[in-house]
Formats: sequence, C-alpha cells, structure tokens
Amino acid sequence: MKYLFKILIYFACVPILFAGLLLGCKSSQNVSNGTELDFSKGNGATIDFGGAAKVKFEWIYPSEKYTHAHGQVKIELKVSSSKQLTDADFKVFRDDLGAIEQGKAGEVSLTPLSKEKEYIYTTVVPLNNNVTRNALYVRVLGEDSPVRFFDIADQADAQVNWIDPNPAKLDPPLYIHSHTSKTMKVSWEITSISMPRKQDIVLHLNEEDMPLSSNAEIVRLQSNQYRVTDILEIKDPGRLQTLYAKFAGARSTKLKFKYVILGKPNLYIISIGPETDLQFTKQDADDFANLFKSQGGVGSRKIFDKVEVFPIIGDKASPTEIKATIETFQTKYQTDNLKANDLIMVFISSHGFMKENDFFIQATGYRASAWKAYSISYKSDIIDLLDPIPCKKVILIDACHSGGAQKNSLNPLEVQQAIKTLNKVRDGFVTITSSSQDEFSYEDSRWRNGAFTEALVKGLRYGHADRMGDNNRIVTLDELYRYLKIEVPALVKNTKRENQNPQLDSDFETKNLPIYVVER
Repeated sequence: MKYLFKILIYFACVPILFAGLLLGCKSSQNVSNGTELDFSKGNGATIDFGGAAKVKFEWIYPSEKYTHAHGQVKIELKVSSSKQLTDADFKVFRDDLGAIEQGKAGEVSLTPLSKEKEYIYTTVVPLNNNVTRNALYVRVLGEDSPVRFFDIADQADAQVNWIDPNPAKLDPPLYIHSHTSKTMKVSWEITSISMPRKQDIVLHLNEEDMPLSSNAEIVRLQSNQYRVTDILEIKDPGRLQTLYAKFAGARSTKLKFKYVILGKPNLYIISIGPETDLQFTKQDADDFANLFKSQGGVGSRKIFDKVEVFPIIGDKASPTEIKATIETFQTKYQTDNLKANDLIMVFISSHGFMKENDFFIQATGYRASAWKAYSISYKSDIIDLLDPIPCKKVILIDACHSGGAQKNSLNPLEVQQAIKTLNKVRDGFVTITSSSQDEFSYEDSRWRNGAFTEALVKGLRYGHADRMGDNNRIVTLDELYRYLKIEVPALVKNTKRENQNPQLDSDFETKNLPIYVVER
C-alpha cells in the first residue's frame, strides 16, 4: 500500500513539472537584459498595430535596416497614434542595455506635425562600440517600432544628416521659397571623432561639387557632434535641384527640390453654383466669379499678379467636376505653377446639410435617395484635397446650415504693403459661412442673390467693407467679415424677419490679409 501511494504522488507531479519546463523554455526567449526583442521585424517603413492604442512608425533616420555608426547616433521617427503623445510615452531599447535613460538637454525632441496626433520623435542614443552590431527600437504605448541595426564603424567614419531643410517635415518634391534673393540657408549635422574643417566639407549641387562659402559656420553641439551652416546660391531657380553634403567619405540624404522666387501672389477663384431648387445659386456663383476678374495684372495698383477663375455653374457643377477641379490644384503645386504666397478662394452657393458629423453641399442632380453620390463633403472633398498645398485658402459658403463647417485715390505703397502681408501669412484655411449651424441662409428676388452673396458683392465691389477699417480701398479679410456680420443680419431681418449670422473659422490671422482692391 505504501508503494502504491508513492506511485500516485509521482504521476500527479509529472504534469506540474512538465508545465514548469514549458514556461522556462518560453522565458528563455528573452535577451540577456530582460527585454524581449523581435529581430524578425523587417525594414519596412511602416508597421500598423491594432488594439485600443493604434500606433504607426516610420523611420526617418536611419531609413535603412542596417547602418554604419560609431559613438552615438541621432535617431528620428515619424509616429502617429490614436492618442495624444508626450515624451514620457517613448522608450528606446538597445539590445544589450534594455531601456535607455532619456531626457538629457538637447537630446530628446517631440515635435507635433500639422496632422492631429502625428509627431516627429528625435533622440540621441549611445552605442556600444565594443561589439560589432547594436540593435535599437522604440516603444510607444506598448507597441514596438521595426528594429534598426547599427554596425560599429571605424572611428574615422562619419555621419552627415540634414537639419534644415528637414526631409522629415517636407513632402517630396521639396519646395523652398524666397522673397527676393537666389540664396537659401542650409544646415546639417556631422558626427565625427574629429572637428570637421571647412575644406573637408563639400556640397554637391546639381551634380557639381561646391566648397563651403566663406560665411559657413561650424559649431560643436556636444561630443563628436557638429552643426554646419552655410548660405547656398541657387544659380538656376527654375530647374529641379539636387543637393547633398559630403564629409570624410560620408554623405547626407540627397534632396530634390524646386526653388521659387516669390513676387506678387496669384489668385485662384473656384466659384461653384449647382442647379438646385434654389433660385439664385447660379447667379451667386457667377457674380462672385466676376468680382475678381480685374483684380490681377501689372502695376502698382494690383495686389495679384494673375487671377484665374474656375466657374463650375449649372449643369457643370456635378460632384465629379467639382472634386476634379479642386484636385487639380495639387498638380499645380507639384508642377511649380502654384506658390506658397498664392491665394485660393472657393465660393459655394447651394443647399448644405449635416450628415455623419460632416457638412455636405448639394451638387447638380442631387437626390436624397443617393445623397452621398450627389453631394460634396466639406472635409474630404475640399479641406483634405487642399490641405497639402502650402498656400492660403479662403472658403466662402452661402448655404443653409453652413455654419457646420473710400478714398479718392489708391496709395501704391499701401498695395505693396498688402502684398508683403499676403506673402507672410502662414499656410492654412479660413472659412466664412453664411449662417450659424442652426440657421437657414436666405435668398430673395429683391437681391437676386442669397443675402450672404449680396453682402459680399456690396462689401467688395463698392468698397463698403473697407469702411470697417482704414478706408484705404484695400479690403482685408477681417474687414470683409466684420462687414458681413453687420450687413447680412440686417438684410435678412428687414426682408425676411428672420435671423442669419455669418460665422468665421480660421487657423491664421485674418486682420491684415488683403483680398480685394476697390477700383473706384
């Protein structure tokens, strides 16, 4: 009986021992520092994770899976997340060291980009020079970036990385603008065990080597890291440029860009008036388009160099035609026909309605049973299409529920100042809508327009909006909006006994943005 009892105990313990052995095998997959590192991850630029906190990584430097380095390395990633991020959400891991302590001054940077919850993360990581290869990855909200491997180079080797222009923050091809000169400031970082000398650094512009200029500066940032700054002369601004820097056998990323010397801005008008059950949408769009036809040309009394008008009116105002016209402006930018100081104005007169937390505008042929096919999304079809273009965009909407989205002479000096101001206003959008979200927008046969368009025409063509400011015959966007805030409610109250209050939404300063010169 005693032996039978021992046998039973033995068979009861075997499964427990076997389970422990399995657990021990699993834990042995961890690297020696106690962190789990998956070297099977590829060198693809983007990795997409599911779960509550969705994180995407894109390596900017190094862009390749394997890189030569020595001493320390500056890494840079573009990270997007479904949650707002802070420095504390980022941890860098080195295969032999585990999590690397961050936070030294000048070594960690988290820069928000224009798109919400998208960031550029930059940090400096010390390498273990006693081994042949280091492996690094970044962890954010429990998700890991693809691994980057750093083969330890000879101490004489160097690295050259751009600081300005920063390829991480610019979409190719890179457009660089200057108001008056053919020169541009360039800056890059060199990692080297010895202090770089000017004569050892060469710029490679359009397949030709150029030594640094006498104005070039070399500043030591920290151990083995130096910032080089120079002023580069562009000999042929009209052509596609290529540029990189070389030092001690190392070279920076090659940049491709176009260089544009800014003069007067151009004005592009997209005037949309579809066929609807409203009486004056086509008239509204036609009147607005005609307002600006004489606003461009040579001379000190003109703010704009060239004015191009794209009327999309009546049976032409199909959803396809409207979207295609707006989308062509991306091509204009990519082919260098549209500059950073240009102005795009989009005018729309139609029915507007809210669906799926977005504002939609009815196009010609609209049917309620197929509303998506016959309408234009304010976000997807207007904002998202124009957003990549780095110029000013003004959107004017005369639609129901559209809130859901005099001197005798003209001073030429004031016109020139207006042009300079227009050139300096940062990229972005301003939208002026004809009514608040819970109001209707009205039209009337006495105006032969919508109230909003009627006030626009009076405010610009006859200079009434200029009286809201300095009365210098140059109407700014701020003056126009202040006039509309008074004139539209008065027109509607007196004629319709109803309320209608225009709304403005802007991500840049509108006070000094000139848009119209009063001609009389």
